[in-house]
Amino acid sequence: MSMTDEAFLELIRATRDDVITIRDNHLAHINDDLHEIKDSVQEMNMRVTAIEDTINAIKSHWWKIATLVIAGVFGVDIGSNMM
Repeated sequence: MSMTDEAFLELIRATRDDVITIRDNHLAHINDDLHEIKDSVQEMNMRVTAIEDTINAIKSHWWKIATLVIAGVFGVDIGSNMM
């Protein structure tokens, strides 16, 4: 049993339409994934920026922090000697 040219051509068209549908669905999923990745990267950038700001604040005020820590250590030490 052999296919006629018209039947064969229709099979090729149907296959082509299926491939186009698969391609479009695949591209749509890739697009969704890219948007999700962009959102995640944006959120991570905001978090990293907050961490960098905190580190920069600590670096610019390190002597104040060190003074407080030292005063706290001496305060605890003096307080324990007075008991």
